[in-house]
Amino acid sequence: MKDSHDEVVKEEMYAREGLDEDAEICEIEGLGREYDEDIDDDDIEEVDEDEKLSCAVCGKELHLFTKKKVTKGLYICGDCEEKSAVHRYKKEMRKLSPEEALRIVLKKIEKAENFKITKSIDGFLLIDGPKRLWTVPYAIKSLKKIPRIDPALIFSFDAIQSYELFENGNCMAKGGLGMPPIGGLLFGEDGDGFSANSEDKDICESLQIRVNLRNVSVPKIFINLIFKEIDKEKKAYGSAVLTAQKILSAFENIIRAEEKDEQKTRGAAASPADEIKKYKELLDMGAISPEEYEKKKNELLNM
Repeated sequence: MKDSHDEVVKEEMYAREGLDEDAEICEIEGLGREYDEDIDDDDIEEVDEDEKLSCAVCGKELHLFTKKKVTKGLYICGDCEEKSAVHRYKKEMRKLSPEEALRIVLKKIEKAENFKITKSIDGFLLIDGPKRLWTVPYAIKSLKKIPRIDPALIFSFDAIQSYELFENGNCMAKGGLGMPPIGGLLFGEDGDGFSANSEDKDICESLQIRVNLRNVSVPKIFINLIFKEIDKEKKAYGSAVLTAQKILSAFENIIRAEEKDEQKTRGAAASPADEIKKYKELLDMGAISPEEYEKKKNELLNM
């Protein structure tokens, strides 16, 4: 009965949000469901039809059916709600004062507007190359295929620790910092499936990539490419596999670039011998005294 109830709830969620069933992309460990499914009694309010409200962020005039409640006494428009993605955190936001909630909304919108998509991997992975940022949309609108971004899920390149690809719950490949490149042998020549380590099944029940993060409050993000049964002979399966390959390749490129930058940074640090040589040149030039040179040399040798 629970599975049946969950399916009904999910259908209602998609209808309410205007999403295709295939639009569910991102899951966050610790967040639970992507959307609040229950409407609090606090959502149902007595509203004066003559009352004029405006968005607390952009000032747009709000009406009974266009206003979005953040917390008691704070309303925003649909555009600002979507930019900030605060509807994903309704229960947390309702506990805040209007002033606290508004500060959070403004900060989220600023972060969202700072993120400019320079590269999209089939809409599942979005990258801002110049700023070295990336994100995974939590859904794609069904009509215009516009990705819905949560500013809380915009991360820097160096937040990536590792990534794993799972099919039907089985780990097919993994990569990350300090790991060897995944390579292209994982996939078939035509990109129509896995060439190794795959179970002998004609049905794919799930295909997802787990990204493990470091130095951020979010430990893991899942990119769901397939989350319902699909025949592997179907074109959609091959398309999902190719998308998985492109996403893993993008993460590989990011990780290798980060490793090179770290190596350059370490290499840029001068050795004690180089530093002593520099101070010897200063001594020969008369820029420092012999005592100063000896003192610095001893410090460098004992570091």
